[in-house]
Amino acid sequence: MKRKIVSDAYSWGYESPIGISQDIDNTISILGYYKNEPFHYCDTYECCSISFEDDCNFWIDESSTQAQNHISGSVGVLASQLAGTNNYFHWMIDCVSRIKALGNLEELDYIIFPKINSKYGQKVISALGINEAQVLIAEPGMMLSAERLSIPSERRTGNHQVSQWMVEFLRNSFLAKIEKNSEEEKRIYISRKSRGLRAIENAAEVELILKKYGFITYEFEKIAFDSQVKLMPNASFVLAPHGAGLTNLAFCNPKTKVLEIFAPCYISSLFYQIAKHVGCEYRFLVGNFSERDERNSNSRNIQVDTNDLSQLIENLLLV
Repeated sequence: MKRKIVSDAYSWGYESPIGISQDIDNTISILGYYKNEPFHYCDTYECCSISFEDDCNFWIDESSTQAQNHISGSVGVLASQLAGTNNYFHWMIDCVSRIKALGNLEELDYIIFPKINSKYGQKVISALGINEAQVLIAEPGMMLSAERLSIPSERRTGNHQVSQWMVEFLRNSFLAKIEKNSEEEKRIYISRKSRGLRAIENAAEVELILKKYGFITYEFEKIAFDSQVKLMPNASFVLAPHGAGLTNLAFCNPKTKVLEIFAPCYISSLFYQIAKHVGCEYRFLVGNFSERDERNSNSRNIQVDTNDLSQLIENLLLV
């Protein structure tokens, strides 16, 4: 029996391409969450995938007019709504970590990825030992059929948790492959100056305080993926405004001190969850909105009270 499966890989921030007439139980995220049985609950924290056999059809967009390509073999699907947002956090958590659920990658003829960011995506795939010939990129209008289709569930469906096995998979996949760094421990500050959103408004004042405590400033947008991974095990203290660079807490050592800075009205527990799974000592500081910044709450820069910042650093150093 042929199955029609519609990916929601391109529904992030837009109306879902499945349309109102399409059976919602055939989207990637719902299939993975319910194991294709609408009343059969699948624990989103467990590491599992659902497989379809007997010539499955796969659409990225059901309105596609492209000719269907047939793949004689097995295909793993990592393209999904969250994984395709061109964001480092979503790439690592919502795409890369789900590779674990695909099992032995040598048994797959192809793996369908979302769009791969040129700065880090290819390096991550190479580090995982995935052959370039196995990689297919999901594109709007893509239409294919395969003998066997394996789909890891959306691991953060529902309450958007980051599971411990996801963090362990990232650590096991990348930490063992980097050359051990013999440098002394560092206190690092991850700046978002280059990003232009959720940056520290009074950056000069804050960095002067951080310099007093021995912090070194890094802009991860300018650092290669393997260098970021290599840096984290040597971090004794990580301080940063909320942002994707904190995904690299997955590569820290237990007991690393972490201080995350939030803007009011936008506080997320995602990086706390990663820090908790690693065993870090985590605290957070809520700053104020920049009065000159009129963007939405997820984008506006943050004004930091330096007295509060100093006090929290002092408290963490005593832990």
